[in-house]
Amino acid sequence: MLSRRLTLRKYDGSFRVPLSDYERWLPKQTAEALRLYGEEGVPLLVIEGEAFDLVPSLNDRDLADLIYQLDGDVQRAQTETDDRALDQMLESLAELDAGRGY
Repeated sequence: MLSRRLTLRKYDGSFRVPLSDYERWLPKQTAEALRLYGEEGVPLLVIEGEAFDLVPSLNDRDLADLIYQLDGDVQRAQTETDDRALDQMLESLAELDAGRGY
């Protein structure tokens, strides 16, 4: 399921999420390394990669919780990407109209 999610990703790879939302599932060393991303958060793409590696070590409840958290963050990332694309399209149309003298 996570492999499929990674291949179908439709969001900006730079979208960031708070590390604190994922720390409880991550090994201590991994969480410490991800803190290097700073206060801006960790790219969701990185978190998804780490989640893929976590699957064998999680019990059913933790896995379900992780998937739920990922689903919400991926949805937010996709919405932000869609909103940005729509804004860019509207700006382009406005520039086109302005060029035509409308």
